Amino acid sequence: MTDLSQRDLSRIPEHKLSAEERQELKRRYDEFIGILRRKSGLLEAVKAPEKKVRPWVPGAVAGKP
Repeated sequence: MTDLSQRDLSRIPEHKLSAEERQELKRRYDEFIGILRRKSGLLEAVKAPEKKVRPWVPGAVAGKP
């Protein structure tokens, strides 16, 4: 059998996957989620500054306070 870590399993229906192929898909999924969790921790530390929002005033001209 070929190396499962390099094999494209995306086009095989789930009900036709062997036990080894299912384990490989689970391993890939777990690795992907781990990467997302590590990166999301970095993204949460760097937040964009909050925008100042002024209330809407009917009849006010754009650009003038």
